Amino acid sequence: MAATVAANGSSIATAGRQDPNETAILAAKIAADPPYYQVYDSREEMLKVVREYAISKGYVIVIKRSSPERNIYIGCDRGGVYKDRIQAPDGQKRRKTNSRQTGCNFRLYARKSTLHSTDGKWHIKVLNGEHNHEPEQTLLDHPGARVITPDQKKMINFLVSENMPPRKIIAALKQGYPDLLIIPRDIYNLKMAWAREERLRREAELPEARAKREKLEKLAIQHREQKEELEREQKEQREKLEKEQQEQRDQIEKTGQLEQRGQFEHREQLEQLQELQQLQKFEQLEELANHVRGGV
Repeated sequence: MAATVAANGSSIATAGRQDPNETAILAAKIAADPPYYQVYDSREEMLKVVREYAISKGYVIVIKRSSPERNIYIGCDRGGVYKDRIQAPDGQKRRKTNSRQTGCNFRLYARKSTLHSTDGKWHIKVLNGEHNHEPEQTLLDHPGARVITPDQKKMINFLVSENMPPRKIIAALKQGYPDLLIIPRDIYNLKMAWAREERLRREAELPEARAKREKLEKLAIQHREQKEELEREQKEQREKLEKEQQEQRDQIEKTGQLEQRGQFEHREQLEQLQELQQLQKFEQLEELANHVRGGV
């Protein structure tokens, strides 16, 4: 577990012998920037915590200079000044470019414990804790914020092998990692890197390994072709079945309409017959009435 320390590496316990005002200032700094005043077990843990903290505040930090297993200089990705190294010919306008660099002097210095200490802990010293620019609303345009973990790369590699387009890959990643910052260009860069690694690996492999790989690739192609053929047959059968079902529904609907029309015609005939019978009865009654009147 990380222990809280001062900017110069001394612990809070030693701060009791300092001036009370300095102790209060140190406590305020620790409350404001906790990750910058902690001790870490490893370089990777320290970088992960500090990067995530900076991103949560709307900033992106990067490694400016480092010595393996010794120390690291960390700064804002907007540090430095943009230098235009392309000179446009006289009378011509140069393509407009945008630069993130604003000369930000934010600096952290991280070091591993010295030879006098055997704990191997990493300590951070704040050289300059101020940024000369406002926090970013979105960090998608900052490559330093788009950090992809090994597990995420494995997932991307699998989805790439399934021929899934980059935007769908990103949508799938977002389901498991809602806060992940990634753009399609990152997917393309990973694909290019993997293709380059595969090319170098093939160039270095032995003839026996190459023959085995080519055989496996041929079998994989055959398997994929069989799978595509099976999927195509299943699709055709499904479309045929759906067509037959639709024809049956149309026939049932058509038959139902014929029956309904037949029932309607039969009902009309019955009504006409009833009217005729009523008319005949009326005529018979009329004749009977005339006969009675004539006989009186």
